[in-house]
Amino acid sequence: MKPGPPSLVWDVIGTVIWIWIIVNECVVNLERLIVEALPISATFFSMKLPLLIAFAALSSLVLGRRGIWFLLYVACFPVVVVLWKIPKRMYLNWPIVFAFLPAAYDAFRAFRRTFAMHAIGFISAFVIWKSQNSIAVVTSMILLGAYIAATLTKALWKAYAATVFHGLTAFVSQMRQKIESGEWDCHFAATVADNNGANPEKIETDRHGKMQLLYITNFGFGFAADRVYEVARSRKVDLYLMLTVFFAAFQIIVGFAVEFLGLNFVNASSFSDAEGATFFDFLGFSLSVFSTVEVSPIAAVTQWARLLCYLEVGCLMLFVFIIVFTVLTAAREKYREDIERFIAEVQASERAVTSLANKVYQFSIDELEQRLLVRDSKFVNFFRRFRGLPALSSPETTQALAKGAIVETAHPQPPRQSRKKPAKRKREKKR
Repeated sequence: MKPGPPSLVWDVIGTVIWIWIIVNECVVNLERLIVEALPISATFFSMKLPLLIAFAALSSLVLGRRGIWFLLYVACFPVVVVLWKIPKRMYLNWPIVFAFLPAAYDAFRAFRRTFAMHAIGFISAFVIWKSQNSIAVVTSMILLGAYIAATLTKALWKAYAATVFHGLTAFVSQMRQKIESGEWDCHFAATVADNNGANPEKIETDRHGKMQLLYITNFGFGFAADRVYEVARSRKVDLYLMLTVFFAAFQIIVGFAVEFLGLNFVNASSFSDAEGATFFDFLGFSLSVFSTVEVSPIAAVTQWARLLCYLEVGCLMLFVFIIVFTVLTAAREKYREDIERFIAEVQASERAVTSLANKVYQFSIDELEQRLLVRDSKFVNFFRRFRGLPALSSPETTQALAKGAIVETAHPQPPRQSRKKPAKRKREKKR
């Protein structure tokens, strides 16, 4: 019996087990905390290895082959998530993935600088939160302020920076120029062999492979143009830009909350009603300052505390009048302009591939598709379904169906006559 696909229960069990392993090994010892709360559980944790082996044996006995697949699935669950579930979700939600492509491109292009900047911000906030040294806290507050300023500068620069489609347009343009100049003819044209030592089957196989490569190239350009145009018409780009704005606001609010916490540690009289205040209390105060709504009972008293509040209000003004305006107008127009250029370049490359097909094989892309359909209909229909086009039947099948219809029309079968049972001659029997 073939095992069925993984169920939701498998995913839940795998997620819980691996979250337990990661938290227990990297964050906090959960076993020790549970034993301290429930001393009776010490016996269970001391025998966890035999219990795991018993559970694996019981699963294989009760569920059979499906139990073995379940154990392998849970053991390799992180690999399954990275190599199967995430790519599957990305494929099913490709418009959102495509809209967030600029963020991934920026993170990859400036990974070291971005990682260093966020690492400095995180370490500074952690030192302010946990340290008991005033000098370390003041130094971390200065570094955290530099991090907030760098975040605002980056958000402002992002509105006018070139997007990922600008680089992709240049790459596609280089490909198109190579196709039009004939530099790539050797990759698509079939190899010409001598007639004396030529193998017709090998020549035909080589020709078919080059035709498939030409068809895939044309399909790739057309597919990219269709999908990018569909994303450009949707509102996924605006979703990406709005999330960028909200993330910048989140960084400002949290960053100043940590700054207020550090200032309160250095000088306890900086704020009123802040005795014993925690990070979350100052987070509410930072949100009140940023939103200009007095909700938190904490209030700034000293000049340094007021200066921090004024700086956060200044960040709010910069955020509203510059970042929001540029991100939602200039960045959106720049994004759409780069997308339109990319679509135009991809469509020009598709036309260049069509011209190459006429040059090398003396027929159009439609004729190329029909020739490939004769030999390998699954290959053609796979790419047609991927692009959202209906599948085609091979010409041989179409001719066979048409021939059968013609034969049936030329030699029609006579209609079957119903056999009627002879009537019983009741009168003769009576006689």
